[in-house]
Amino acid sequence: MIFHPPALYLGYVGLAVPFAFALAALATRRVEDWLAVARRWTLAAWLFLGLGLLLGARWAYDVLGWGGYWGWDPVENAGLMPFLTATALLHGTAMQEQRGGFRVWNVLLAVFSFALVLFGTFTTRSGLIQSVHAFARSNLGPFFLALIGVVLAGSLALLYSRRSILADPRPPEGLLSREGMFLLTLVLFLTLTASVLVGSVLPTLTEALAGRHFEAGPDWFERVTGPQFAALVLLLGLCPPPTPYRGQGGGAADALRRLRGRGWPALLGAVLATAAAVLAGFTRPLSLAGFAIAGLAGGTALAEIGRDAIARSMRDRRVTLSEVEGSRVTLSEVEGNVTLSEVEGSQSLLRTLWGLVGRNPRRYGGTLVHAGVILMAAGIVGTRLDHFETEVTLSPGEPVDVGGYTLVYEDLRQEPAGDHLSTWASIAVYRGGAYLTTLQPRLNQYPDSEQTVTVPALRTGLREDLYLVLFWWSEDGFASVKVVVNPLVNFFWLGGLVFLAGGVVAFWPPAGPVPLSVFATRRRTPGAAIGLAAGLLALAAAGVALWGPGHGAVIRPAGRPLAGQMAPDFTFRLLDGSRVALSDLRGMVTVVNFWATWCSPCEEELPDWQAMWEEYHPAQGVIFLGIAFRENEAEVWETAARFGITYPLGLDLEDRISTAYGITAVPETFIVDVEGRVAYVHIGPLNAEELRGELDGLLD
Repeated sequence: MIFHPPALYLGYVGLAVPFAFALAALATRRVEDWLAVARRWTLAAWLFLGLGLLLGARWAYDVLGWGGYWGWDPVENAGLMPFLTATALLHGTAMQEQRGGFRVWNVLLAVFSFALVLFGTFTTRSGLIQSVHAFARSNLGPFFLALIGVVLAGSLALLYSRRSILADPRPPEGLLSREGMFLLTLVLFLTLTASVLVGSVLPTLTEALAGRHFEAGPDWFERVTGPQFAALVLLLGLCPPPTPYRGQGGGAADALRRLRGRGWPALLGAVLATAAAVLAGFTRPLSLAGFAIAGLAGGTALAEIGRDAIARSMRDRRVTLSEVEGSRVTLSEVEGNVTLSEVEGSQSLLRTLWGLVGRNPRRYGGTLVHAGVILMAAGIVGTRLDHFETEVTLSPGEPVDVGGYTLVYEDLRQEPAGDHLSTWASIAVYRGGAYLTTLQPRLNQYPDSEQTVTVPALRTGLREDLYLVLFWWSEDGFASVKVVVNPLVNFFWLGGLVFLAGGVVAFWPPAGPVPLSVFATRRRTPGAAIGLAAGLLALAAAGVALWGPGHGAVIRPAGRPLAGQMAPDFTFRLLDGSRVALSDLRGMVTVVNFWATWCSPCEEELPDWQAMWEEYHPAQGVIFLGIAFRENEAEVWETAARFGITYPLGLDLEDRISTAYGITAVPETFIVDVEGRVAYVHIGPLNAEELRGELDGLLD
């Protein structure tokens, strides 16, 4: 969280630079000169805004405890809106540099981006917009509104006065042209921004104008912006679009032919993505449609990269003798460093891709950004359309099936921690009968401020995250938790990393314009390898952070066997020196009790256990085993003599048995049936009546 505010601040401040350049270009009538310097400033501000938004989303997911990463809060939206317009500005500047068009669009986008930065400050500091992140009261609101008005009015007036020099030098082209597709992209970015802006100010406007408070919640935002985001991802499958229409007959027909040529990879990507989603268990039609759109865009992107890589590989397929003679290396160096297959064969795929990126980082950085968007789209589809959430009340030791998992509530503990009291529940998580992890969601109570803060626990995975939030407990051992299953949420985080990595690549200066020979390329290989290794290490570190044990997760060697599973076999030495194995007791009901002399509840139940032993053994074929947990033999002997214990007792040397049974505290009891399966598990003290009821049920 410490990096989230500075990143947003740098993004906000950075967007003032393209705004200043745009106005300076209008004032000096040099509308062609400002893009060369403003683009890199825009890209840097865009990168910091994206980083700040991603960090804020991750912090909300890990800390706030509501199970999501974007709540459509007005202050959150205040960072998203200039990010959207800055993204549109980057697209527009690319078209103006290449084709000379979009001049008015780019000036407008620079102005709107800066105005939205001012609106973000207004949202936080005015006291007029309701948000958990905003100041409750402030007298700065009217001043910020006036400043936003002055910026918009002055900029638009200057733009209008320079309209003659902003006219596009070329006539507009068709919708299927490159310009047409980019224009549609810019329109979608602006409609998205307008939708978010309306939803953010709607409660304030309705209350001021009609005296009624209308809250635009997350459902409203998702219904309004969801189709627009889907349309943007769909456009990724059409960009780069077909050859532009150039006025004479056949242009549109040629464009359609090129579109059909790109259709096969896009269609294959859509089919594969949909099939993979079905195999992964996603069946809702709307979800499958979303995955199909993402797959369509992904297929197009991979096809474009593949075409470029093959084309470059074919151009560099052979190293001619003249290249060898013209280089500064000797023939012996060639033989020592390059094999005949390297000289006569094609370049490796990795080197070819590296060369493509080095010569045109803006293009392939943009492609990497698009790949990140596709991954994020898959994550959004999973978390928004197949999200599972419910609340359950747990009792100690009782397994509960929820969301495809089995939860076993182990215990509840409290501990003072500085200025607050921390309460956490330990909950073992199973899936398909296999133990996965133990989650410990917490509640921190701050008596001085009378506040309670939930700290969620989550198990992360590429397929989905399991997210637990503790919100209630009782003195008699019950606890209530919110259970959230977020499918594909880590595709969103991975996509965000790829997204930002693409921005860094686009920001990187391109290689020199002169093509390098294979031997010159080999001289540059160490530096390139170091850069690649650093990038891979950064991605690996991010992957560990995303898919590590998870917040509030405790990894143990094993969990408790569930009822119906085979009881782990063990052999241990009794106090009298003999040995007993659980497998030797098949055909009898076996009660395995983990206890300790330092455990008061354990000592309190010892008389009941002795009485039950005398009642059920040997007449009814029930055997009792008392396994002392983390004990020494002398103290066990003394306790057995003091309570007159005659059933078999022994020590768990090196915690091997307790580890196999997932023991975390004592007392705990397992009843094993005649077939060696666990019939009953009890965490905590067990009285004679409860034990009798379970034994009688098995013996009957």
